[in-house]
Amino acid sequence: MSAFRFIGLTGLLATALCAASASAETAAPAKTAAPSEVAIPFSRQWDLTSTANGAIYRIFVSEPVEPAPPGGYPIFYVLDGNGYFGSATESERLQELGGQIRGALIVGIGYPFCTCDPEAGMKAIATRRVTDFTPVAPPDKQAKIARQMGGAPTGGADAFYRFIEEDLQPRLAATYSVNKNDRALFGHSLGGLFVLDTLFKHPGAFRSYIAASPVISWGDGEVLRRQPAFAQWLAQSSDPPRILITAGALEQTVLPISLPPGVSQDEYARSIAEMKMVTNVRRLSKDLARLRSVSGYSAGLRIFENETHTGVVPAAISAGLSFAFSR
Repeated sequence: MSAFRFIGLTGLLATALCAASASAETAAPAKTAAPSEVAIPFSRQWDLTSTANGAIYRIFVSEPVEPAPPGGYPIFYVLDGNGYFGSATESERLQELGGQIRGALIVGIGYPFCTCDPEAGMKAIATRRVTDFTPVAPPDKQAKIARQMGGAPTGGADAFYRFIEEDLQPRLAATYSVNKNDRALFGHSLGGLFVLDTLFKHPGAFRSYIAASPVISWGDGEVLRRQPAFAQWLAQSSDPPRILITAGALEQTVLPISLPPGVSQDEYARSIAEMKMVTNVRRLSKDLARLRSVSGYSAGLRIFENETHTGVVPAAISAGLSFAFSR
């Protein structure tokens, strides 16, 4: 298993214990002292089928503490919802109660998960996220990418974006009071790659784009091919987006405590060095910050000291919420 494949599995470590157990309604008080599943208060989940690819997604939604403003709640979309919905919900509530941010609807986008076989469930999610978060690669790169991703299908990013816009957004608008003009998209690792792909293809779809530890090197930097077109769009846009890219300072040098089966420390060290996570993040952030636009455009960078690829996620979520919804 390559380092790329290992990164394809990130965001799933807490799947069996996290938001997949969020109940559709707040649980009633227990009548006995018997243990029960933990539910996140004021949160719901449901499954939604995509009209673009026919796949079923599990949607997790938590409501802010404060009532909706006249224009509706802003929305914070969180990819890898099975793993990151809980962290995003608690971070939003703490910052909202502390007066740091405006209350926002947290929407985690994940996948149906059966706790009867956690290992098989996590592998299935790992395969689906690789498909959903990656763009179509040129024919001459597809064989290499297939090896890197362990044979998992790639190139489903366009269909996944259509699911968000054509299926999920209308469902949210019909269920909650939301502000469709104040939306943020957060993704980590391959999810961060999807955020960048969406930014360059659909720069006006979201107000804020937060790409945490994006795998820019995927497909030899395939996502960057659309950067020039984005620059041209930005120069003429009257409603530019806000962009934040983050990474952990140790992502390019520190090995995980537990390596994937069959991968030596030397092999993994070479792989993460070749991916140049921190180097690529710094370079892209600098390039985006140099672009000219009308007032309102923002392109920021946050490097978190002493954080690795997986350990940086809570800090990136917190920074993303503050970036998108600061009062």
